[in-house]
Amino acid sequence: MWESAIAALPEESARLALTVAYAGYLLGRPDSGAGVELLVKVLRTPGVSGPVEADARRLLRGQWRQLPNAVEEAWQSPSTLPVPDWMHLPDDHMNTVINWINTATWAESRGYFHEHSGTLLAGTTPTVLGELSLTASENLISQHRDLLDAVREHGLDAAYRPLLAGEILREWIAAPSWDTSRAFLHDHPDLLNEETPGLLANLTKDPDPAITVHQALLALARTPSGVDKAYQSLDNARSLQDMASAALSSFAVQQPTARGQPGCYKTAALPTELHWRETHPDRHMRCTGAPMNSIMEHRVLTARRELLNRALIWKSHPPAPGPRRIRRSP
Repeated sequence: MWESAIAALPEESARLALTVAYAGYLLGRPDSGAGVELLVKVLRTPGVSGPVEADARRLLRGQWRQLPNAVEEAWQSPSTLPVPDWMHLPDDHMNTVINWINTATWAESRGYFHEHSGTLLAGTTPTVLGELSLTASENLISQHRDLLDAVREHGLDAAYRPLLAGEILREWIAAPSWDTSRAFLHDHPDLLNEETPGLLANLTKDPDPAITVHQALLALARTPSGVDKAYQSLDNARSLQDMASAALSSFAVQQPTARGQPGCYKTAALPTELHWRETHPDRHMRCTGAPMNSIMEHRVLTARRELLNRALIWKSHPPAPGPRRIRRSP
């Protein structure tokens, strides 16, 4: 009955999936060897799908624990290849890795890794991740492979630091009002460090008005005027112009050029200068020979107009509300 049902299926993927189910049935019969042979045959079929391969491996791994000699003999009968590493994986190790990947936030992920570091740092964890890649998304597994490598190379805190910072940044951006957003920034002063602008830029590959506004807010908040003045600038053009002028005074540094020409300035990426930053990713102003005061004035006006426009757009059409925590795909 099983054989005829399998043969009647038009697509090979469906035939292979039903063959694995048939093999599982045979493993419970007195002559389990036929089930083992079917599983080995499925696993050696070119192009077998990930979910089918995962089911076949799971069944064969369970049978190997009961009858290792019989499984190894069946595996090596068509060739001299040794039994693969995934055959030896214990369920406890696999479940630990699965629970680590399934944590809802990076903060929970770090805590779980800390509690199970002995298991997760074992040399077989990459093999477990390879096994899970048969059914989980490639990005999710790749992300955790990279994270595991980073923990081994740099330690737990250093490996998780950018991920945790990104999580906090998303919470800040998701604040329902400017007052809540300002309070959040006051409660998380670490967001004012030099690494945060780069982390903000990496949150998305596509242009996002919300991120642009928060980049400007962050840069303004890092000036001597502080956090509260930065938020006032969203609704007050005069306040923004004053802050931009103060920022210019703080960030402009007179330096001789490579040619030794006097009076030419090199300015670190001006916090409020969104247009310049977007069009000059090297983050430095080139010496053009134009009078410095006129260049500064133009950049202040550009920054003022850009930030206010983007802030108004973002306030009028804020992003759809979402979960306060970052959730990764299962």
